[in-house]
Amino acid sequence: MKIFKLMILVFMLAGCSGDPYENYLGYWEYQIDGVTKRAMSIKKDGDSILLDRNIFNKRKPDVLTKMDGQLSLHGMVTLGLSKDGESLHYDRKTYNRISEKRVSEITIERGEKKARAKKEAELAKILRNKNKKLCEIKKKKKKKKHKTKKKKKKN
Repeated sequence: MKIFKLMILVFMLAGCSGDPYENYLGYWEYQIDGVTKRAMSIKKDGDSILLDRNIFNKRKPDVLTKMDGQLSLHGMVTLGLSKDGESLHYDRKTYNRISEKRVSEITIERGEKKARAKKEAELAKILRNKNKKLCEIKKKKKKKKHKTKKKKKKN
C-alpha cells in the first residue's frame, strides 16, 4: 500500500514539474455577441514567449515576462489563465482558446467582410455619382422651364 501511495505521489509531482508557461501557448479569440473582435497568439521562441496581440495586423510581437508561473506584458499587465486552461484574462477582456482551424475560419470571414465592404463602397460611389447627375439634369430642366415661363410672360 505504501508503494502504491508513493507511486501516486511520484506521478503527481511529475505532472506538476512541467513548464507552467506551456499552458499559455496557442491562439486566443475575443468575441462580443458572437463576433470576433480580436485574435492573438502566444508562441515560444527559444527561451522567450511572444505575444502577438492581433494576428491580423502585421506588427512585431511583444516579449512576455515570466513571473511566478504567470506571464506579464512589460511587467505591468498580467495574463491570467483559467484553471481549465481554456480562458485567458488579458487587459480586462476574456479570450477563449481556439484552434488553428478557427484562425483560418476567422481569416476567411475577415477577407469576405473586407471584400463586401469594398463592394458596398464602390456601389455607394456609383449611386452618389448617379444622384449627382440626376440632380444636375433636374436643375437644367428647372432652369429651362423657368426661362420658358419668363419668355411667355414677356410676350
